Amino acid sequence: MSKSVEEHLTHMRIIFDLLRAHQLYLKHSKCSFATSHVGYLGHIISHEGVTVDPEKIRAIHQWQQPQSCSALRGIFGSYGLLPQIYSELWASGSTIDQTTQEKFNYLE
Repeated sequence: MSKSVEEHLTHMRIIFDLLRAHQLYLKHSKCSFATSHVGYLGHIISHEGVTVDPEKIRAIHQWQQPQSCSALRGIFGSYGLLPQIYSELWASGSTIDQTTQEKFNYLE
């Protein structure tokens, strides 16, 4: 842990020298230095803690209502809910197609 900005810069220089010596390179567009927050995997990490990226929330609110079972599966999959939903449907003896057939009314 660096105790001052100068010490931190010294530590960073050592790290960069080690990376260069082993022919490892950083992608400049993915590096951030001296910032109060960093975006990572849809979250904002700052001294206040971790929060969901507001841009991701906005994008989810703009999604269209699913019009098919495959679109519904896509939404569940993007939320990481498919395993949970499938296990609950399996326990009830139902499937997503059966559960949503009346709602979407596109199946024969």
